[in-house]
Amino acid sequence: MQRCGFLNPVYKGSYATDYINNWFNGTATGQYQDKLASNARLRDFTMQNTAINTPGTATSVGSFSNGYSKPTKYKSGIGNDVAFLLSYSEAANFVSNNAYYRQQPITFESCAEAKANYAKISIPPQSQLSGYSFAWLRSVGDSDSTNYKTMGSLEGPPTLGNTIGRVFQFQTTTYGFIYPALWVDQAIFTPVQTPAQQAINNASINSTVNIDGYDWYVARKVTTGGANYAMLVAKNPMRQEVSFSVNAANTNYEGSNLQNVVTQIYLSLNDIRTIAVVPDLGTLSSLTSTTEPTAAMAGSQTKNIMFALSYRDVYNWNGGKETPLISPLTNYTMRWLTRSPSTATTVYEIMPANLSAPGYLTGGLNALGYNGETVVPGIWVKIG
Repeated sequence: MQRCGFLNPVYKGSYATDYINNWFNGTATGQYQDKLASNARLRDFTMQNTAINTPGTATSVGSFSNGYSKPTKYKSGIGNDVAFLLSYSEAANFVSNNAYYRQQPITFESCAEAKANYAKISIPPQSQLSGYSFAWLRSVGDSDSTNYKTMGSLEGPPTLGNTIGRVFQFQTTTYGFIYPALWVDQAIFTPVQTPAQQAINNASINSTVNIDGYDWYVARKVTTGGANYAMLVAKNPMRQEVSFSVNAANTNYEGSNLQNVVTQIYLSLNDIRTIAVVPDLGTLSSLTSTTEPTAAMAGSQTKNIMFALSYRDVYNWNGGKETPLISPLTNYTMRWLTRSPSTATTVYEIMPANLSAPGYLTGGLNALGYNGETVVPGIWVKIG
């Protein structure tokens, strides 16, 4: 945001309010002035408020509580005095490391939440500026002499030895940064579902959804930690002629050819990756381990986000038994690999019902195998 001074110790009608209004209304001009996009989703939730009329005071009696703004009941996606500067009260209690109270004088440590919030903002260090490192507050300072008038400030990285994150005051003729604040309707925190999430939410167990051009069975839905997740399984093999390992009958899924192929498939997807979560693969050698979702979104992680199903994943999906297969497992017409070992050299595969030995081969397939297996991967996604 723009840097400016106040000249006079008054928030309403100041250079600061001009810059903030220009930012919010999208009318800011100049190389160093930001502006909020006209189609920003934020505008659907911004509220009119009392900040312009409650500037509060800085470092004097009542400063910790006399500058609290409140939202009104009216939304406003454009207009003046919707965005505002924080007050001394608001910064000291919600976004700071400490606050200086000059009347005693004493420095008060801010609460843990305020310190955490301050750590999330970034005020450029003084070493990068031709001036001081601080953001303006809207509160009137306690110095109003002819030659020295002040307004509240929130200090950035060291300024002449001052404390990082301290709420204090600066002379009005000094140039400080403008950091807008907004009151918003709490509905902004309700996640907006993607079309893929909407489709999965509306689908029943074992029905199919089409995402990224592929059909997926909705194999499971769970709620944990207040969030909703679904496990999708590819309806059709996504890669054919695949062996579990390539150089030896090694049944370790980690580093296997099967794992690498599944990762390649995942990298070819788009929409599903935006809602994928990191799965807990459990104990790979255990026949009782299922694949469960975690709260961590996949983000840039690519390995082990999509996975070959475990023995227990398929066992449970098949109604808690190895054989005979039931729908929708009966819809697969080619044998496919799990990630679970059956012996030191063999792994479990699923034999489709149209072959001579439907169900799971309890003896398993030699891990080196032959390039005749298919890959039917699964993935956990967040749906709400």
